[in-house]
Amino acid sequence: MSVVKKSKDLYAIIIWILRSFDCLLFVTKKKREDNKKKNKLMLLLRLEKEEDKKEKRKKTKKVSLDECYNEEWVLLLNKRKKLKNFYCLLCEEIANNAMELICNEHEDMKEGLVVGEQCLLKHLKDHNNQCPTKSHDGCNYVKGKTARNCIDDLMVICPRQFMSQLNVCQQDQTKEGIVNKETQYCYVKEHLEGNSCSLQPVECKFKEFGCNDVLFNYNFEQHMQEQMKEHLDLLFK
Repeated sequence: MSVVKKSKDLYAIIIWILRSFDCLLFVTKKKREDNKKKNKLMLLLRLEKEEDKKEKRKKTKKVSLDECYNEEWVLLLNKRKKLKNFYCLLCEEIANNAMELICNEHEDMKEGLVVGEQCLLKHLKDHNNQCPTKSHDGCNYVKGKTARNCIDDLMVICPRQFMSQLNVCQQDQTKEGIVNKETQYCYVKEHLEGNSCSLQPVECKFKEFGCNDVLFNYNFEQHMQEQMKEHLDLLFK
């Protein structure tokens, strides 16, 4: 009788172990499936975010003295590794007039936090002086002199030529032709702030008299010579 009872008890224990094992397998499998779904969702969200970012860049693609510099423009002649410490924390483009955050909350960070000047000022105004890291109020910052000097000395192609060629290349769905034998190479700040760019827009000296031709440095003198008669006619109207 005791042997039968022991056998039944053993059988019950085995059944319990098997059911527990099945239950554990089910939970593990479900957890894996949930993790896969979660990872897939995160990947889709990340891809969607990247696509939104690309679309935004397409719509706002430009090079200016005030806003942060277009990443695609700077990367044409510079390796991404060289630029890794120069990205604006807010817009993720190359920081223009770089500022460095020096809040006490970030003093243990190995690398400095760089933000473009205009991006930072706009953020502080819109968010009541909250740090761009969104971790605390009260933001302290200084001019990022090292970053500024490095960025200003980056070799790039003429930004106006870049924009002009980019419009053509976007229609052909290719980047070929942006850099060619006619490309003007320059330093970022020196070129943008100087008057050396042949594609810099200029006004005709007779604009106030009615000459509204679109001119650039490279064709200004030619225009003045070829349009002498028309300019004289405008003077005596």
